[in-house]
Amino acid sequence: NEANQELTFVLTSVVSAGTLFAPELFFEESPSMDLNGTLTFKPAPRVSGSVLFTFTLVDNGGQGDGESNSFSRSAILTVESVNYAPSFNVPVKKIQVASLASPRQFHQTVLVNISKGATDEDVLQKLTFEIQQITNAQLFEDSPIFNTDGSIRFVLAPGVHGTSTISFSASDDGGTDSGGQNTSKTEELTFV
Repeated sequence: NEANQELTFVLTSVVSAGTLFAPELFFEESPSMDLNGTLTFKPAPRVSGSVLFTFTLVDNGGQGDGESNSFSRSAILTVESVNYAPSFNVPVKKIQVASLASPRQFHQTVLVNISKGATDEDVLQKLTFEIQQITNAQLFEDSPIFNTDGSIRFVLAPGVHGTSTISFSASDDGGTDSGGQNTSKTEELTFV
């Protein structure tokens, strides 16, 4: 007489099992299970850790005389962390340096909103800025160096004038395992 009963998997609980995120914030789309036992879920962006979830299989046959119409099982779901690319903003892309007094040293903050990636990466990772290209490099006596505080330092060569554009990016030491990203997009600064 149970052949005509309908079965449904119901997510009955989700609790933290080693994550910094509250269980309700862990998923962008809550876990669901079809009758073949296929689990479907979408974790929220930038989450990692583990949650314990319980699914209950319920039939619509009702309960009577000590009978049960449900059966529950729990499992731990772990989402591994991946490295997120560092980022920063360049609020002013063209900087005037022609009027610098001798010895024509330049040290100024040119980058803001510097991030190593996700929140947990800001403490653990080392950030470096890498220069990919310098046009008109003879403009500099000491090559430009970016500092992690967002400043750039260089000395202009005496008697040399012109415009120079520096292409650069930031990278962290978090690696690229499991699809992680450790390099920001390339930006440019022009000095005139």
